[in-house]
Amino acid sequence: MSRLELGGISLGAGVWCLALLAMAWMSPAASAAVPASPSKCYAAALSATATNATVEIYWNDNSTNETQWKIQYSTNNWATSSSVLVNSGASSTSTGAISYPWPLAALNTSYRFRVVAVNASGSSGVSNVATVGTFNFGAPLKFSATAVDPFNVIMSWEEVSTAESGFALEYKIGNGVWEYFGSTGANAIIVDPINLIHPLESYAFRVRAFKGGAPATPDSPADANVSAYSNVVTLTTAAYPLSAAMVPCQTAVNLSWPNILNESGYQILYKEASETEYQDYGLLSANVSDCKVTLPADAATKSYSFIVRPYVVVSGNDANLMGESAVASATVDVPAEMTSTSGSSGTPGSPFSHSFIHVSAATISSRTLTGIPTGLVFNSTSGVLSGVYPTVG
Repeated sequence: MSRLELGGISLGAGVWCLALLAMAWMSPAASAAVPASPSKCYAAALSATATNATVEIYWNDNSTNETQWKIQYSTNNWATSSSVLVNSGASSTSTGAISYPWPLAALNTSYRFRVVAVNASGSSGVSNVATVGTFNFGAPLKFSATAVDPFNVIMSWEEVSTAESGFALEYKIGNGVWEYFGSTGANAIIVDPINLIHPLESYAFRVRAFKGGAPATPDSPADANVSAYSNVVTLTTAAYPLSAAMVPCQTAVNLSWPNILNESGYQILYKEASETEYQDYGLLSANVSDCKVTLPADAATKSYSFIVRPYVVVSGNDANLMGESAVASATVDVPAEMTSTSGSSGTPGSPFSHSFIHVSAATISSRTLTGIPTGLVFNSTSGVLSGVYPTVG
């Protein structure tokens, strides 16, 4: 039986095998973590020659220990084994967006791509599947439109064209007619949030590719310069909420609402409940989502209604309203005298805090409290008496 001498210690063959297995298990290379799976994979057909198209594959690198990327593709929806497009180098020191151009895609072919991160320990899971077509001029596929807030919508689609000049976007409200509202450049597959919708409206959207100038007249037939339409997406946007809360002991109301995208500012309107016309309270800057509305001195015990209108500046001093919020109401209820609770009690030497309210119909100018025992302090701004509870008497 063979034996191994290690530092004067004799080991049998069986023990030797166990020792070698333990050493292999402790190998740094073997114990390294498998890379995290890439995500957000998508692809776009960028250009075409007489024989091939260039496809750019994009994905998000979520690991810092990969040594290689494997980009897999299929032309038959993974019905057979996938082909490896490339084993590319990796950016193993950082995470972020990665892209790879492939100039040898066949024309008039629908491709599916997915990405795997690899290192010495193995392969990550596969990313999501990205689909792209290298057809010369086809209608966009899988068009989607999503409201990101009550006034903005974001759109995306899959490109099925390699020769377009851009994409024309259209919408209609309810049972109305289709309207052209803008276009993108070539190879666009997503549109940043666009302001064109109002709350609680039913909208339909669609897109088509074009060559040359954008077709500004909806429903023109497909031809050599205009593709067929994508699928139609409909959505109904939510109401634009507004809340109003009385400010205790003041002739004021706090308003709050969700901030929206693409606005230049907000207009605040208010009216007393018995009135019919709203009054302009003033304008706020962009990216504001709350406001304290100070009402007239005689507002006590009256009810008020409020509306917030986001607007966008189009040129110079010209602005367009983007819509308006729901109506919010609040009643201003202001006491006319100092109030407190008699007989406050506690243990001498323990913490003490008591709130006084001193209000009249006019704006408060100051508060004063006299005869304060040692150890207590009165805050004339907040009306709070606090400190250490005094001895009896």
